[in-house]
Amino acid sequence: FAQLNVVADRHNATYEVGEQMYFTITSPTSGPATYHIQYDERSPFLEEGTIDVQANVPAQIPFRAKEPAFVLCKVNQFGSGATAAAAFSPYDLQPYEDEPADFDAFWDAQKAALANIPMNPQLEYHANTNSSTTYKLSLANIDGRRVYGYVSVPNQGSNFPAVLVMPPFGGGPNHVTPENAVSEQLNAITVAISIHNAPAHIGDNNAYQPNDLSSRETNYYRYAYMGAVRAIDYIFSRPDFDGENLAVMGVSQGGGLSLCVSGLDSRVKLLVNSISALCQHSGYRYGKAAGHPYFIFKSKVENVDINHELATGEASKYYDAVYFARRFKGPSLTYMSYEDVTCPPSTVMTANNQLQGTKIIVHRREEGHDSPDFWLGRFSFFRQHFPSTRNVFTANSDDLGYYANAGIDKIINVNQSLSLNGIVEEEGTPNTQLPVTWEKISGPGKVSFSDQFSRSTTVQISQAGDYILRFSAEDANYPVNEAKWLTIADYVKITVQ
Repeated sequence: FAQLNVVADRHNATYEVGEQMYFTITSPTSGPATYHIQYDERSPFLEEGTIDVQANVPAQIPFRAKEPAFVLCKVNQFGSGATAAAAFSPYDLQPYEDEPADFDAFWDAQKAALANIPMNPQLEYHANTNSSTTYKLSLANIDGRRVYGYVSVPNQGSNFPAVLVMPPFGGGPNHVTPENAVSEQLNAITVAISIHNAPAHIGDNNAYQPNDLSSRETNYYRYAYMGAVRAIDYIFSRPDFDGENLAVMGVSQGGGLSLCVSGLDSRVKLLVNSISALCQHSGYRYGKAAGHPYFIFKSKVENVDINHELATGEASKYYDAVYFARRFKGPSLTYMSYEDVTCPPSTVMTANNQLQGTKIIVHRREEGHDSPDFWLGRFSFFRQHFPSTRNVFTANSDDLGYYANAGIDKIINVNQSLSLNGIVEEEGTPNTQLPVTWEKISGPGKVSFSDQFSRSTTVQISQAGDYILRFSAEDANYPVNEAKWLTIADYVKITVQ
């Protein structure tokens, strides 16, 4: 049925800062429509107004962003609402504030304290299928707490890779369940953990409490991060683990936790995250988008104390995925939704921009806090990077997905001509059709490409220093006729003497 609709005037809803774009409104009904544009639901309006709409005739709202951002345009006509999103120079999004100088020292101290606590693993049989067996799992954590969850193991074989699954938000009964289906799809050990101090099938009445956000030592998520490290300790203690191939993955809160854990523990080799929380907490201080669970906003509303709010802003930096992400150099797969008001896309993209390993981003223009592609798409990513998960007797077991390689790091002299050769693969086969781009991400001098849009190019750099270059491709037709697309990228470091 015809209904009020608003959409960006470009299929991928992506523009450069300063570029004119339009939100296009269509409606089956004539009459005025009100609208407002903002970064997220907790930020001030950037623009608002009223526009006259004629039935079945497109009407346009112009907008031009002054800085890298995602924005939401919300339209209402006679009580009927519609929303569209747009991105402006999204690959230029960066943290608003510097990380604490003692960021690593703080977390090293937390890990050292955990290492002094015996793991004391407790296993209890839970269930089995023809292909896997699942056990309830309990491990000792910091402050006298325990980590609870499930471990699922394939019934046949050994020397398995492993996947740590971080939980979505919640603390009730069965908010965490076994991931035996993942074990069977990948022939891998899976460990799914809760972040609370009670068995997952029972739930924790004290979930997320106590939680003083104004101190880095009393933020509840400290238990979550250390619980994940303890689960990794357990995985590495298992004789049937291959000792190397460990992935971490999650959705929403679990996606944010996965980003943080991948940077916190160097034993993680692969990252899969979807519509991720815990990103860009400081955004709220600048009237911009901030990630769930909105630490600074929550302090402001619940405490009504500027000193508590300021302290929360500083303490929350120790729990921000944007700073953990820059410490992870392995392959990553990210799902993001442009109309997500729970975990705003600008916060997810800021964290993703810190990741400098080979990566895939699945963009969804018209999804909210959801990413249905995640549940199947992650398997091809695992098969691409963990060879032992291939040829498992499951559907699409030969699907390897996408892959990009910018080449190995190089050392050159100032103004020396250097050849670069980027590779894009789809299903294990070179794809020479997707458009590609080379670009400078960081470095003190000028970078000149002979052909910025060719897989094979040469580069000259004008000044000594360290440079990061990104090689990326986009599949705008993934899949055809749907409002979603893929970005595939990799990074190379050039040291200029």
